[in-house]
Amino acid sequence: MRKTKLLLAFSFCLSIMAGVVPAFAQQSDDLPAAEAAQATPMPASDVPLTPVEQVVPNDLSQQLTDPMTDPNAITLVFDLYVGGRYQGDVVVTYTDTLLTLHDPIGALDLVPNLKDPKALLPLFRNPIETERVMPGLGRVTINRNLFRIEVSIEPQHLIIQKIDVTEENLEPEEKFTARTDFRATGSTDFDSDPTRLSVQHFSQPSFGRNRIDWQGTMNRGKGYDLTDLAYAFETGKLTYKAGLLETEGQRFAGSRSFTGFEVGTTEKTLFNNPLLEGTRLEVFVPEAAKVDIFRGDQLLFSRTLDFGLQEIDTSRFPNGSYEVEIVITDRSGTETRERRLFTRTRTLTPFGKPRWRAQAGLLRDNIDATATPVMEGSYSERVNDNIELGGSVYGGEDKLIFEGSLKTVWGSNKFESNLSWTPDNDLAIYNQYDRDFDWGNLYLNYSKTLMGHDDPENDDPSVFDALSRKNESMSFVTNLRLESATLSLKANRNRSAQGNVNYSYGPSLRYPLISKRPHRLDLNLDWVETNAGNNSGAFLRYTYSPEGRYTYTSNPGVRRTATETSFNIANTVQMRSKDATGLGLSGNLQSTTFRGSERTTQRTALGVGYKTGTSNLTMNAISNQNSNSENTQSMSLEAYTAILYADGKLAFTGNRGRDGAVLVVELTGNAKGQKMNIVANGRTIGSALVGEKVAIYLEPFRTYTFELQTADKNDLASFTTEKYVTTLYPGNVTTRQWMVNKAILAFGRVVDITGKPIAWKRLSGLRDKNVLTDGYGYFTVEYTGKETPYINAESTRCTFAMPYIQDDTEYFINVGDIVCL
Repeated sequence: MRKTKLLLAFSFCLSIMAGVVPAFAQQSDDLPAAEAAQATPMPASDVPLTPVEQVVPNDLSQQLTDPMTDPNAITLVFDLYVGGRYQGDVVVTYTDTLLTLHDPIGALDLVPNLKDPKALLPLFRNPIETERVMPGLGRVTINRNLFRIEVSIEPQHLIIQKIDVTEENLEPEEKFTARTDFRATGSTDFDSDPTRLSVQHFSQPSFGRNRIDWQGTMNRGKGYDLTDLAYAFETGKLTYKAGLLETEGQRFAGSRSFTGFEVGTTEKTLFNNPLLEGTRLEVFVPEAAKVDIFRGDQLLFSRTLDFGLQEIDTSRFPNGSYEVEIVITDRSGTETRERRLFTRTRTLTPFGKPRWRAQAGLLRDNIDATATPVMEGSYSERVNDNIELGGSVYGGEDKLIFEGSLKTVWGSNKFESNLSWTPDNDLAIYNQYDRDFDWGNLYLNYSKTLMGHDDPENDDPSVFDALSRKNESMSFVTNLRLESATLSLKANRNRSAQGNVNYSYGPSLRYPLISKRPHRLDLNLDWVETNAGNNSGAFLRYTYSPEGRYTYTSNPGVRRTATETSFNIANTVQMRSKDATGLGLSGNLQSTTFRGSERTTQRTALGVGYKTGTSNLTMNAISNQNSNSENTQSMSLEAYTAILYADGKLAFTGNRGRDGAVLVVELTGNAKGQKMNIVANGRTIGSALVGEKVAIYLEPFRTYTFELQTADKNDLASFTTEKYVTTLYPGNVTTRQWMVNKAILAFGRVVDITGKPIAWKRLSGLRDKNVLTDGYGYFTVEYTGKETPYINAESTRCTFAMPYIQDDTEYFINVGDIVCL
């Protein structure tokens, strides 16, 4: 609406510059006719510009006086609202009691989702009273104070529209696509150790529901290590796999490589309704009323609902467990309030959708199968709003391990517990608890082998040691946000089966001394007690962060350990990426000096990151200059890229999304550099510039509706508004190409073959349906040079040709008078 108002205002100003006065500027009753004529300058045109009256059909009510015949009536542009939402502008002539629409058919064209617009014509029959109610059709209300026409339509005349995009259960695209993610990691100490290099890949060629999962690592000097190579088929509810796989693993028993098969539900199936992740929220509406749902002061839901028991769409409610307030406001303004506890979380399985998996086969060593059978199965189900129960069993290598699990989410509290046991009298427990407070957060986990038979033949401590040998571990972390400082408390304790105990605990404090941009000065204190002795430090941290890409930090202080006291100072210069998305070059350079009683070390560290749309590269180098020992240097390097193939084309991306599907968007056209938003299911998922190709990772097992929008609503661009709908499974790569051309503002006047202006008519055939000529035939329109505008009103039907527009045309042109034939 804002853009339309601006265009009309722009047209109005240009009309004044051309020497005309709009038709709705009425002659004052206080001025004599001669003075009024002198006050109205004539336009610089051969054709006198007098407002043209709209010819009104002859089927009006015989009981009412048409405002078009009233000399005191006012002609003006009103806003048309349907169901409380602005739809466009309409030209009306009105008095204190009646109103006439100049183009009822054009007004109906603005009403969305109508089955048969002609069936609603009686509701718009001229003239219209202040309020018209027609049972079976709807209601029209005239608000003269706000210059607004408010319309409500009976539901039987509307095409059914989904409130929110949900899973459509469409078939995926039956075409071959492929993706391969590469990650290379290398490090070297130059003199002491040989260079270490690993290249990991994850490949997924796919065809609709079918795919191959292939993952492995090439290690320098050690050959190729295969992790997975399996065929997978998705039904939408279940996943079937066969080939070289890994077991899912348990809390106290790691994953095992095997050759065999797997079947089970997917983590997020195609048929998972997002509503199943939260408490079912049903509201009884005694009559059509507005329903608002709040979480504190946050408005979560606001919609006008019809009479009945309505299930609220909670798919976009925030995760967590909290109280919501339901406010129902009827048409008299009376409010009814109700409070309920609501829980929504992806931590727990959805309601009515238990998760299970079964795996079986023979253990393998890389690609070589053994004769040892193995099996593992798991099951979990959400039993109420806040609790999920589950269990699993592992069998193989003469071992049988059972595990029970409990997960709960309640408010800001999250708790998880696992209990594992074997027929050999092994028993172990794991508990984890975390919570966010207004003043901080708390995390605690505790794991202990309660009973272990200490199997002497157990040669693989990474798999079964936690069960068969008595181990214990504990971690505790809390961060407290005080009024003017932050206090952290941390503790950690580990006890091995051999009785060795390692522990550390102590507080740390950060206190801001100065905080005035671009300067900041903090005091950092810490004290840690360990089994190796006491460790404490006191440091000042100064940060200078001006507007721009650079930050400077200086961190002087003293560190005391059980063996020495050292004075340290670290100076760091950090350069951030220029691009807001993180693309481009970034880096930091740090110089640190350690001065102890017996040694001095000068450390220099350099970190460089380079991120493009096709790859990521990170490099870190450290040099230590020691006073009483050999100097050391080291360097590490990490690179990442992904290759995508679809529709016979290759694309490269530096984004990561291993288990997702991929959308590749290519924007072409003459609007080079124009920023556009890619929208999926009504939500912006990324952006791209015209002339480039981008890749966006998406969640699989979903049906997506893709469309393109300008990044700025005031930007002028012409592009296809068609929406693309597709369903994506893991590994699928889908491509979409849009052409985006430059659009301009064209200003002109429409006249008939006699040179008479065609006033107060809607221009059709344009992307913007809300374009009207004014009382003198002038218009302002967003135009690309390819449309053929026409007028289709009850009294006027004609077509006119706009001039051809070159690519280098300015963003505004005056097309002059155009004859509509």
